Amino acid sequence: CLAYHIFTTGNHHKFLKVSRGRLLRFFSALEDSYSADNPFHNGTHAADVLQTVYYFLNVPSLGSVFGQLEVVAALLAATIHDVDHPGLTNQFLINSRSDLALVYNDASVLENHHLYVAFLLMRKKGLDVLEGLEEEERQAMRQHLIQIVIATDMASHFSLFAEFKTTTEESARHKGTPFPDAWENRALLLKMIVHSADISNPAKPIEVSKVWHARVTEEFFLQGDKERQAGLSVSPLMDRHTVNPAKSQLGFIDFV
Repeated sequence: CLAYHIFTTGNHHKFLKVSRGRLLRFFSALEDSYSADNPFHNGTHAADVLQTVYYFLNVPSLGSVFGQLEVVAALLAATIHDVDHPGLTNQFLINSRSDLALVYNDASVLENHHLYVAFLLMRKKGLDVLEGLEEEERQAMRQHLIQIVIATDMASHFSLFAEFKTTTEESARHKGTPFPDAWENRALLLKMIVHSADISNPAKPIEVSKVWHARVTEEFFLQGDKERQAGLSVSPLMDRHTVNPAKSQLGFIDFV
């Protein structure tokens, strides 16, 4: 289990004050909660995002920016960010009037659901990996997890990017960086790191990128099939009869 390896070699389980056994049980249960039937949004995707977040957090220029709680929050958010994903988009769930869209009032439907499933899993006996934290730390960890996972909603991509750009430009004007000094700016950077990792497949080596593109394209096409069968409008990029996969990938790279 990649998550277990990263958390134990980094001694993050000691910060959490949990045993290796509990950590392994939690990550095993979490992996089981990802659908292996999804071509893209499955446990392998979660592991890929986790590995990429781990890489970003170990970039030398970020080495002294974050405290251990923030590092653990980013890594943990990566593991839970798509748990119990149905292989469908938020817009599909809203358009089809699904129960999840009703529960979350059409707002970041999947992201709220991933958080709910993860926190519910932690309530099971022997699986609460936050149990050893002091109450103040636990609340801070929960808030970080909520903010980071909600920020993976592609609907907030451009607003998140604009906020990050404004913050970094303001920092450059003052010849410094605000990230080590302000909690809200470090929180913004954590959101950017996990969100960037989540959509980083086009930046991976070409042979790796091609595999992920094929997976996400097939998942999109499966949704398009469901939309056609349900009498709904087929979403952009999801009609297997008209979409050119290569052009759609180039469009994603150029636009996003």
